[in-house]
Amino acid sequence: MNAYRHSYAKELGEKAERLAEAFFMNKGYHVLERNYRVRCGEIDLILEDRSRIIFVEVKSRVNAKYGLPQEAITYHKKHQIIRVAKWYLQ
Repeated sequence: MNAYRHSYAKELGEKAERLAEAFFMNKGYHVLERNYRVRCGEIDLILEDRSRIIFVEVKSRVNAKYGLPQEAITYHKKHQIIRVAKWYLQ
């Protein structure tokens, strides 16, 4: 990926994360963490709603050429999210 496309993808991802955060805040969720990183991985948003903690991985696409955003959550990524969530909850 060239520098321009990398910069554009990073900017798009950050915008998607801000939109997701605003969406959840409008629904009454409280943001506990943004871009929470530990040695085993990273989670974009950690939210709280009354007695629940929600872990959010934000994915965005400009078009469907490379698939839908939810299709980007691979088996490996699912397990990485679970590991990071367990780490956070310890």
